[in-house]
Amino acid sequence: MKETENILGILIGASWRSMRKKLAHNIALSAYNISAEQGIIIAMLSHYDKVNQQMLTEFLQCEKTAITRWIDYLESISLVKRIPDKNDRRQNILKLTPKGKKFSVEFIKIGILTESQALQGIDKEKADICKEVLKQIISNLETTQ
Repeated sequence: MKETENILGILIGASWRSMRKKLAHNIALSAYNISAEQGIIIAMLSHYDKVNQQMLTEFLQCEKTAITRWIDYLESISLVKRIPDKNDRRQNILKLTPKGKKFSVEFIKIGILTESQALQGIDKEKADICKEVLKQIISNLETTQ
């Protein structure tokens, strides 16, 4: 076993890339032609009322231009619409269209399927411990910045 194969950051990164790849594969089997990141945007919009592009940039930790391209595409296929923010004219609030709401239900099922595939052969107790440990790592790193 290589020494780097047991480094926490490498393991977390590799697991995220594998999850994203499997999620993209599962999305490809659906009727929609979107990326995993676009699916995550759809999921966020289905859970939160007031989401803007800046929030998505921070959550997905990616470039603003990528978020803009993803949203432009989601808007072009009528899953998302931009609504000017009444409190800040520089921002748009993102909302799901009726078609987007319908897809969000399907996407959540795809996400659950992907998670169950990732956790195959792992008992629930260990999976719950893993999730708690990851939450604590995130909390530790966010509070030390």
